Amino acid sequence: MNIAEQYRRKVLYVFSFVGIASTLTFGVAFYLSQGMYSYALFEVFLVALVIINVIYYRKTQNYAVASNVILLLTLVILLFLITTGGYKGTGILWTYTYPLLTFFLKDRKEALIWNLALGLGVGSLLLLEFSHEQVDIYYEPGEIRHAAGAYAAVFLLAFFYNRILEDAMDSLREKSIVDYLTGLYNRGFFMESLNKLVERLSRDPSSQHCVIYIDLDRFKSVNDTYGHEVGDKVLKKVAYMLQRGFREGDIVSRMGGDEFIVLAYDCTGEDIRKKLKNLVSEIESEFIRYNLSASYGVVDIPGDSLNVKDILRLADERMYQMKAKKRE
Repeated sequence: MNIAEQYRRKVLYVFSFVGIASTLTFGVAFYLSQGMYSYALFEVFLVALVIINVIYYRKTQNYAVASNVILLLTLVILLFLITTGGYKGTGILWTYTYPLLTFFLKDRKEALIWNLALGLGVGSLLLLEFSHEQVDIYYEPGEIRHAAGAYAAVFLLAFFYNRILEDAMDSLREKSIVDYLTGLYNRGFFMESLNKLVERLSRDPSSQHCVIYIDLDRFKSVNDTYGHEVGDKVLKKVAYMLQRGFREGDIVSRMGGDEFIVLAYDCTGEDIRKKLKNLVSEIESEFIRYNLSASYGVVDIPGDSLNVKDILRLADERMYQMKAKKRE
């Protein structure tokens, strides 16, 4: 779950409780005081549906359904307020909250659809009134037209604010998962991806994947002899070679220093070892002046283990076993 989704879930709860309180205070209480019991009963029914939706969400955590229900119920009550006028004729003012709500709860495409739905709903009410289908809207066409202009302004502000906010959050998200030097994924993102994979495989272990721990041989001498600036260039080049050597969907990460780790999806250890031999040859050819090479350890998932700590331990041990053999 990303940051935007976490906040959207909080907004769902907050708006549900605010909506319940507002409807009971300005809707149900007002209609009861005016003797309009059928209107009051209708709004009590909507409040009950909101409460049921909150309970449903708490039990299932099905955000897509719960957010759609909230937006649908809000749309219904807004059309109801436009028809009846609401508390002292202020019902139409509540429509200005709808663009904000849609962009808080949904992505831009879905928010546009929900705003269009409200526009079509209002248009349908006007057509029914003009065709004398026993619909009597509280507001005059001119009032609705003026309100539509204000609504459009709020909608545009919400749309562009949402776009700016999503771009900013995407940028923050990218910075939080990318290694600053190499541009590869960082350790945190690798661990998050591995944990998700292990959790999925614990339910359905039918597919095969690999974790590869890679360490550069004699990299320390590069820093000691040529300086850290040259060492950084070597790391960037190795990162590029690793990224190019694996598929786009694989998680190629830098663990720190000259250590890299890869989560390769839908593969076998045998296939990966062939690929790694070629990569090591490329690294040795590219950095022959530095006498640089690489050692690696491969772990099959779920074949070797379905425990994250054991997977990392095995990959590390196998990498050091290869490094030790090269020294013999």
